[in-house]
Amino acid sequence: MIRKIHFLLISLICLGKISYSQTNNALETAANHIGKNAEKWQLKSSDYKDLLVSSQAISDKGITYLYLNQSYNNIPIRNAMMTVIINKDGNLVSDAHNFVTNIESKVNTEIASLSPDAAIIKSADHLGISVKGKPQMSKRSDDGTQTYEFPELTKTPISARLKYEMVNDKLVLVWNLSLDMKSSSDYWDMNVDANSGQFVSKNNFTVYCQHHKDAYVRHDKCEIKTFRKISKHESSTEPFLETGVVAARYNVYKLPAESPNHGDRQLVTDAQYPSASPFGWHDTNGVDGAEFTSTRGNNVYAYEDKNDDDDTDGDDPDGGQDLTFDFPLNLSSDPRESNHAAVTNLFYMNNIMHDVSALLGFTEEFGNFQKKNYSGKALD
Repeated sequence: MIRKIHFLLISLICLGKISYSQTNNALETAANHIGKNAEKWQLKSSDYKDLLVSSQAISDKGITYLYLNQSYNNIPIRNAMMTVIINKDGNLVSDAHNFVTNIESKVNTEIASLSPDAAIIKSADHLGISVKGKPQMSKRSDDGTQTYEFPELTKTPISARLKYEMVNDKLVLVWNLSLDMKSSSDYWDMNVDANSGQFVSKNNFTVYCQHHKDAYVRHDKCEIKTFRKISKHESSTEPFLETGVVAARYNVYKLPAESPNHGDRQLVTDAQYPSASPFGWHDTNGVDGAEFTSTRGNNVYAYEDKNDDDDTDGDDPDGGQDLTFDFPLNLSSDPRESNHAAVTNLFYMNNIMHDVSALLGFTEEFGNFQKKNYSGKALD
């Protein structure tokens, strides 16, 4: 959800419905702070009269995190953000921003002559992909985002929204496109000039790993400071969840052992971090009892996808009614013969990343994904 706030000198007028009083207070605190520091930051009043709240969250300790996006005539400026942190007493304790100064002198145009579907075709041309069809619009949101279906090019619908991009000290109007490519693992954040159709910039959301030297050398002593820090919260072999239900069991390389070169497999359970996954790793409704006996649940769905169609091959590991995922592993044979052991380890590792990051502050309200948000502080 994005809301707009206007500044008139140091006064604030909120447009749109604000759900919580904390939000109103946070916006007003941010407004006053920006107004008081505008001269020091060399900002004109027109530079911060139209700010968008891109996101906001309040931690369990009552700390408010507010993220503001600079805009011009309701069109967001890419990467022109401000982060404001306000403590439980309502005092602003930290800020950081990269706002653009003197916006009005840098805007090249306010009108787009290129349609978003044409921009999508231009992006395909830039990527060297020949397409025969035409994108079809399926949805238009209140914030101006348009959604297009184009299965010839992408796996998922394409979002298109007008934004400004800073190029050589000029704010160029672009179509910002999200392209989940059909022919590869690439997921492009693409920007095309909304008038000339020329490529402006792109960023790949997909990160390709390059392993460091000696990555596969045997390591017998593994220590990770983060895991030492949170070890007091862990109970890797606890047989029951906090709800009293028997915990699932997995034969895996338990962290901090990150591979067969770093240690041996051992049995662990999904009762390790109950504050993050109180109903275990196979629940999706917040009620006692697993919804899946396979490597699927609230945080993760792990499966083989040998044909790269973003769907399971249909041979998911199954732990049975007692949820025991203990599969043979032979490191000297074809890896495909140990597929269930490998997928189980993948399921374990991703659930651990979810639970540990939640324990360290990346909770539901801050965007940690799961199907069911148990705290009720974020949307499912």
